Amino acid sequence: MIEQVRELLKGKNVSVAVIVDDAYDTTPTADDLVAARWSSFFDDISEEEEQRIRELVGPTYDELDAPELAKSDGFVQALWSLQALIGPARDIFAVYHTTQSRKRQVLEPLVRLLSGDLAMTCHQVGREVSLPELGGQVIFLDLYMGFVEVNAAMKRAASRVRELIDADPSAPPSIILLSQSSDIEKLAPKLRDDAEILGCQFRWISKNVLKDPAFVAENIYDLVASHADAVTLNAFIMSWDKALDVSRKSFMRNIRSLDLADYANVSSLILESEGEPLGDYVLDIYDLHLHSLIEGDVELAKAAKKLTTIDWKKNYPPAQFMPSEELVTLMDGALFHNQVRTDSYFGENRIRTPRLGEVFLEPAPPRSAVRGPAIEVVAPDEPIPAALAVTPDTKVHVLGAASDAEPTEAAEGTKADKTSDETAKPKPQFAYVVLSQACDLQHGESDRILLLRGEAEPYSWAQHDRSAKLRTPIMRVDKEEYSIEWDTLSPETWLLTDIEKRLNAGVRRARTFRMPFALQIQQAFIGKLGRVGTLANLPTRYAAGIKIYAKATDETATLLLETTAAESQAVCLVGRTGKGKLMEWLLLSASLKEKLRVSLQDVDTEKLYKETPGLRDFKTDPSFLRALSRGLLVDRTDKGRSRPLKDTPFDIVHILTRQKLAVGEPVKGLKGLVFEIDFSDPS
Repeated sequence: MIEQVRELLKGKNVSVAVIVDDAYDTTPTADDLVAARWSSFFDDISEEEEQRIRELVGPTYDELDAPELAKSDGFVQALWSLQALIGPARDIFAVYHTTQSRKRQVLEPLVRLLSGDLAMTCHQVGREVSLPELGGQVIFLDLYMGFVEVNAAMKRAASRVRELIDADPSAPPSIILLSQSSDIEKLAPKLRDDAEILGCQFRWISKNVLKDPAFVAENIYDLVASHADAVTLNAFIMSWDKALDVSRKSFMRNIRSLDLADYANVSSLILESEGEPLGDYVLDIYDLHLHSLIEGDVELAKAAKKLTTIDWKKNYPPAQFMPSEELVTLMDGALFHNQVRTDSYFGENRIRTPRLGEVFLEPAPPRSAVRGPAIEVVAPDEPIPAALAVTPDTKVHVLGAASDAEPTEAAEGTKADKTSDETAKPKPQFAYVVLSQACDLQHGESDRILLLRGEAEPYSWAQHDRSAKLRTPIMRVDKEEYSIEWDTLSPETWLLTDIEKRLNAGVRRARTFRMPFALQIQQAFIGKLGRVGTLANLPTRYAAGIKIYAKATDETATLLLETTAAESQAVCLVGRTGKGKLMEWLLLSASLKEKLRVSLQDVDTEKLYKETPGLRDFKTDPSFLRALSRGLLVDRTDKGRSRPLKDTPFDIVHILTRQKLAVGEPVKGLKGLVFEIDFSDPS
């Protein structure tokens, strides 16, 4: 492992590391001595010793009382320089010396790794040193550095990170945060955001594991291996920052040039005849104008083009942070106008004329309203619809259910009792999207609106399933998230005069599609005479529970670790292949990957099943651990078994999505490392 990292550092010309920690401060601050016995100090100093202090400190010494002097950095620094001559000072600084020595001992394994094993130039500096001058390419930064209060520590650490990045944005260093705090896993993401640094440039490590050089070296390897592409991505983000600032100024200058008369002319000449409110119209026009200004930023266009040159098929190191939940927010914002704006449409007029793309949402029905039929498993090659209308004769196809060949307990139950409560399906919750053009309604050309009905389900992994004819992958309404499958064979018409009755019955005017997506649904209803292309859906993200087993010498299951979906330590991302089939990746959190590494390291090799290749060969191989943590392909079809590393030298992993294992249960026919995934809560 160490040899691999050393070779990588040499190949990437990375040779300078910096450890920034108050353990290397040369002078204490007043905050470092809060536990000192100052009252005894001032009682014990002699007149001669006090005069020496007075001469060095100056008039301030006599102006402040003893508690105030103890809180003065100037006084502490003066006393530090005189400690050899002031007897009681030795007691004041004794605890500080001991603490500093202990802190440096904790960091010593890191120093040996960097300067010895990895042959790097290693600077060890305290909190006040100017970091950019040291030319560090890998920075180990202590979180607290003398600060006791967490907010102050976070603010200071974020400031140091920004100092390093701003010094040379074209070649920012990789940063590894250090702390002995048990809260570092919670604090690290906040520091990343406060410091405005990308996750691919940042890692965090507990000081308690610095004595494990392989773990620390692997984190260095991850950062250095992808550093060049991280810099390209960072440049793209920074270009956005600049483009937004420049575009905002141009945008404000442009719209300020319009006077009341201009708005009056637009309203009188255009909008009154259309029945269109001026405020809504201006929001749309200004939205598009701002987009145009951003698109015209030359540097942003160049950065976007460079981003495209990255080879995205690389085996990137595993992320320190789990996939961002912001993907869902981005997709929702791309599909719909902001809900605040939609709600504002109806603030004063709840029965305002509907517009194309507006979505009405029924209230959620009671869970026990309707009983459904038994579950029937689909054959592997059959399309799997995400939602089907429920009738007494309907058979519900469930992706991920047990096959007839290998039934689970739930599947057996459904065969034994076709009317079991386990097979109950609640009444669908319907959404309706307006297909009529607002102008037709506003001009009095129709007294009713045309809508298309869809079934709204909780947002789930199946949003990329192309067996659905038309699906809206995500729609947020307040704190709820839905996925809607539109039925192009279920149009409805509502009288405009009935809208108020429906609203009083609990129907909600929920969201409004952006125009391209409203037109897409309209065209899907009209037929395939025309087609509207829209943005591809972002990957679905949801937590999953997993158990990881090793195959013992007697071919039975030995549990290495487990985690529930509620703990969010394992996440699945769902997309699709070029042929439109679902593709699902399993990703492990940094802490779970470390637990797995330690578990594999601790398991007795002689107790593992002997095969070639086998877990015996790879359990401590860093290359295998990297391959294991970069994302594992999950297959829910057929028997629910997949070998994600099948075409690699590390083909010793099996993933199960239907079969449930237990400790000591036979696992003959499975590979040496078995992942059992629980999809009981795919939301």
